Amino acid sequence: GASAPGPAGVKTGTQPPEGMPSHASSSSSMFRISAWNALGQARTELLLIPIATQGATVRDATGKALEAQVHPAGETVTSYARDTNETPNILAFRAPLPPVCASLFTVELHTASPPDGDNEAAQPARVFLSR
Repeated sequence: GASAPGPAGVKTGTQPPEGMPSHASSSSSMFRISAWNALGQARTELLLIPIATQGATVRDATGKALEAQVHPAGETVTSYARDTNETPNILAFRAPLPPVCASLFTVELHTASPPDGDNEAAQPARVFLSR
């Protein structure tokens, strides 16, 4: 069958959405991801985002931290040569998506010791299975 649409786009910025607490510190950078669910029913989608750091925290629009995993990215090879500008890691998280709605997620990348132990990469690895 046909696959469902993926994320609608990525917005970058340093400020969290209105009403969302800021968890950024001087040792991190933050960006937002918007994911669209065109289906008439709620679903959970596994989102994979290339990142350069080994630690990240993902929060939903209310500021609640979601389970996330950072793992090494596979090597990218074209027909002619290896891509040397590839991102070294992938951030994976399950995004709950309401029906016919866009959802906003904030990703905080940790470049040093993360605040409050939010670094999911420091936790034991979790395996996500998508349905």
